[in-house]
Amino acid sequence: MIFLGGEAHSLKLEKVLIEGKSDYQNVMVFQLATYGKVLVLDGVIQLTERDECVYQEMITHLPLCSIPNPKKVLVIEGGDGGVLREVARHSFVEHIDMCENDKMVVDVSKEFFPDVAFGYEFFHVFKIVSESL
Repeated sequence: MIFLGGEAHSLKLEKVLIEGKSDYQNVMVFQLATYGKVLVLDGVIQLTERDECVYQEMITHLPLCSIPNPKKVLVIEGGDGGVLREVARHSFVEHIDMCENDKMVVDVSKEFFPDVAFGYEFFHVFKIVSESL
């Protein structure tokens, strides 16, 4: 049972793929029949394979399309790499800085969510893990 802001959600868990604790938070990835793999940080769902693109695209493309020709982008606490992936789709962006406190989130995302985390592979991504602002 997952509790979010006064709501309770029940999910049929197929398998826990990884469960651990970083210096900053509890990290878990589990498998669901309906949503695929799910990334959970401190008991809060961060993304699911099935619908992660909805969040990543909206948080990225709306701001980028409202600024004329942004060349540099700073992503703060986007450890799963999905925002990096979406920012890199914009050819006018030349440089992306990434600040993420939790290296475990980055590593887990690369291992279990490669289609999301492949944003780390783009040539114009710099400073992948560091202390966030």
